[in-house]
Amino acid sequence: MNQKQKKRFRAIGHTLKPVVTVAGNGLSETVVKELNRALEDHELIKIRIVGDRDDRKAVTEEISNQPDTEIVQSIGGVLLVYRPAREPNPNLSNILRADVFWILVISISAARYASPRRFRIRPHHWALIPRRHLPLPCQPAPGQWGSKWKSC
Repeated sequence: MNQKQKKRFRAIGHTLKPVVTVAGNGLSETVVKELNRALEDHELIKIRIVGDRDDRKAVTEEISNQPDTEIVQSIGGVLLVYRPAREPNPNLSNILRADVFWILVISISAARYASPRRFRIRPHHWALIPRRHLPLPCQPAPGQWGSKWKSC
């Protein structure tokens, strides 16, 4: 996995919530089954590891030793893990559903569909906004953002 892919996966993973929690028993058989199921369905997941630093490091190494599994990011007790699915489901895959793109924010009022506070957007700056926060069919009202806006 190259740096460009990791950067994209980190951007997608920012909004994800942990799907699997590894607690005091470590990676038990049932936790590994759930981990494999979640990775097969979603491809990119967050995992919360409860315990001290040594426990988290040991669990992180065990997860990274799983076949075709790659750790994209590790911050504290949260891991972002990626494993490509054999047959990705577009309804479940976090990679296929992400559809994140950059827009140029002309004014705060023009970006009323994306809360300025939530996305920390400012006028005349580029903002990374998930498509689900834009109006459907991904096109503003006529004349709202100017004539140069193209349909998605």
